[in-house]
Amino acid sequence: MKSKKDALVDAKLAFDKLKKDAEQSGSRLTISAVARLANVDRKYFYGKVNTPDESKRQAWVSLGEEINEFRNRQRSPVQVSSEASISKKLDNALIENYRLLESVGDLEKTRAKMQELLSSKGKQLEELQAHSGRLEDSLLFATSDKRSIVGFGSKPRIISPDLLREGVDSLSLKKAWVLALDKLRTELDRPVEKTLYITIGAPGSGKSTWSLNQAHHKNFSIIFDACCLTRADRYEVLSLGRKYPHTKIVAVVFYVTFPTLKKRNNLRESAKRLPLDKLRSMFESLEKPSLEDASEFFDEIVMVRGGGEICT
Repeated sequence: MKSKKDALVDAKLAFDKLKKDAEQSGSRLTISAVARLANVDRKYFYGKVNTPDESKRQAWVSLGEEINEFRNRQRSPVQVSSEASISKKLDNALIENYRLLESVGDLEKTRAKMQELLSSKGKQLEELQAHSGRLEDSLLFATSDKRSIVGFGSKPRIISPDLLREGVDSLSLKKAWVLALDKLRTELDRPVEKTLYITIGAPGSGKSTWSLNQAHHKNFSIIFDACCLTRADRYEVLSLGRKYPHTKIVAVVFYVTFPTLKKRNNLRESAKRLPLDKLRSMFESLEKPSLEDASEFFDEIVMVRGGGEICT
């Protein structure tokens, strides 16, 4: 497996090559182009790297900034003065936001901050889920001897950032993701044997349909219904699940051909339909999990093929 250090070297070599090409041809150089040539995730350049080494993370961020600076020099002075500053601020804000989320250890403080951002619809959803959880707890737990006794089977608890999202902009998606992680912590806090399913697949691959069609499970189960295409995407969810004992973590990977994804995307309502180039980019960015991958440690991997066939 290529190490993060090797990947960084490849990215620098790719940048040098594309920079020479751009200087000769006048073509525009972007982070996406460097990422494709180096065969790495473009999110690495914004600091989203699955590594505890802060120096490596900063090296990726510095390379991303260097690429953006070169790209800005290709534009006119007027564009550089107006756009470079905005791009810099957005990049720094995104990086700082993720660092803040990783460093927050106090659940109650996080909940209080995010509660101020919730709309009435989000609050109603939280109240309904809490009420449902209390009803389910009466079947799952016996309090007389302080032991957790699983009663009748129940359908898995589904947590989907898309269902919590209240807008189409990136900030709305970020708020929904943080809220989903908060709800996941609440479910993982239950003192019972549990299974956490993490869905992995492009939009339209059948993740939500599969989640809703799951029958009653003997043990308490949670489904985190999101794309989670790359290791960086699923890092927070996987790391959170590993903090709780007696939790089995299962990756559910959806294998669907691009023509099938394109057909399903065209059938969606216009508000939920993705541009074809974005759909293709997400399809090509899939990083398949492996039981031999020491960086992720899945207990089990389930593969769901395009026609609904399942194999483990």
